[in-house]
Order: sequence, then C-alpha cells, then structure tokens
Amino acid sequence: MAPKTWLITGCTSGFGADFVYEALKRGDRAIATGRGDISRLSALKQAGAHVYTLDVTASSEAINETVAKMIEEVGDIDILVNNAGYLRMGLVADLQAWRDIFETNFFGALKMTQALLPHFRARKTGDFVFIGSIYGLVGNMACTSYSATKFALESLHDGLIQEGAPFGIRSLMFEPGVCRTEVVKNSKEKVDTTHRKMVEELAPIRSFIDTVHEAMLGNEVGDPKKVVKVMVDIVKGEGVAEGKEIPNRLPLGSDALVAVQPKYETMLKQWGDWKDVILSTDCDDVIERGNPEYVTMMQAFT
Repeated sequence: MAPKTWLITGCTSGFGADFVYEALKRGDRAIATGRGDISRLSALKQAGAHVYTLDVTASSEAINETVAKMIEEVGDIDILVNNAGYLRMGLVADLQAWRDIFETNFFGALKMTQALLPHFRARKTGDFVFIGSIYGLVGNMACTSYSATKFALESLHDGLIQEGAPFGIRSLMFEPGVCRTEVVKNSKEKVDTTHRKMVEELAPIRSFIDTVHEAMLGNEVGDPKKVVKVMVDIVKGEGVAEGKEIPNRLPLGSDALVAVQPKYETMLKQWGDWKDVILSTDCDDVIERGNPEYVTMMQAFT
C-alpha cells in the first residue's frame, strides 16, 4: 500500500504528537501543526514530520492558504485528523467563554474540513477523522460547554458521511474516555468571580466538581498511545481492524463504554414503551394513509 499523508491539528498537546509518531512508524508521512511558536514541534520535525504553524481559530481564508501551501510543498493529503481542542471545566451558570471553546473545538474543525473537502472531492478519496469524546454522547454538568462542542461535532460527522460518500470520502468519529494527556491538567475552570457570587447556592456543586477534578489527575483511565494506535489501525484497516467492517464511530475506553451503553439502552427501551405516543403526533392524513415515500426518503439520510 502506498504511503498516506496525514494532516494533524493540535500537535503541541493531547493526542496530536502520538498521531504523528504512529503515522511515521507505519511508513506514512505526517504534517504536524500547532499554533504559536513552531519550535514546540521541533521534536516532531526531527522525527521526520513536516511542521507548519496553523491556528484553527484563524479565518477560513488564512486556513485555506496554509492548506494550499502544504499541498504545494508536501503533496496530496489523504487524511485530516481534527484533533485540536481543549477541555474547560465549569457549570452552565458559571462559564463565560462558550464562544471561545466553540471557535476551537467545533468551528476550527469545521473550517479545516471545509479547507480539505475540495481537495478530497477532486481526488475522489480522503478521510476525515474527528476526535470526539464520551462527553459528546453523554452530557456532563462539570464540562457542559466542552460537551456541547463535541455533540456538535457528532452532527457534523453524520452529515459529512452522507455528503462525502459519493466522492469516496469517509468520515470517522472516535469518542475516547478520559485519557492521561495534558487535557485534564489544563482544564481547571476559569470563571468570572463576580458572576460566581451571584449564584453562591451552586457552591456545593462547584466544590464537588473541583474534588473530582483533583482526584482525576494522574488517574485517568485511557492510555493515549493505545487509543491512537487503535484509531490509526481503524483508519488504515490494519491491526485490530484488519478484515473487519470499519465503524463510522467508536467509543474507546472502559469509562466510555460504561457511560455510553446504559444511556442508549435506556433510550431505546423508553422509545419502545412510548412508541404509540410518538406515532400519534403525526398529521391525521399521514396516520390514515401512511407515508412510505417520506419514510423511505428519511431512511436514505440516516
């Protein structure tokens, strides 16, 4: 198999560097990116990666120019890993920076995806890899804004599966549990103290979140290197994925499975129990004659 070229965002922390090393180890090429001082990527450059400064919160025009430069200098890109993002702890009532976290975690991934879509369509091939989270499947009051960005990525991923399929483009979503990266350490909530005083009745909940956060540090369940190895296996159809049907989304980690599986089992049971009520809200003419054409059309989009 010919070597693939991976473009990976957010390589200064989290999974980014591990993706670069894993791709290089398999004989592929890697483009490592990060915002700010590019010297922070020097170890990846020494390992053989191409390194570029790239801020996913920049304008679409700036991102498009940088991506075009990469293609001109490195060659065709086969895989985009939308990894850049951060975790922010805090309650709905406290957080003042919802727009900021969406700019990085969601709109950053969206702009990168839009920058690569024409390239992938023209080549009739390409893979988008989204680094989601169990908190994009199961909300958590301790990090509501972060969860919201990851829920939004889930929807983007679903739409992209359908939009990309006619052009040979895949979209893959991974939902890791909490891993031993710098993400949790760097996520200590930063809130406006004046606003906090306005809702002091939430102090016990905040205290509980702070306690959980401190207890989590160093005790995260997931091994980032193991997680990245599995993700690369699935993208390439190798290792644990060889000979298997490739899932378009997959939670990773025992904490992910424990959190996610009961939620969806409960939802399916409740929907079954309430099926008659759910169906009863259709228009009378639809109930009388049914609407097979519409149902068939909707099934085609799911």
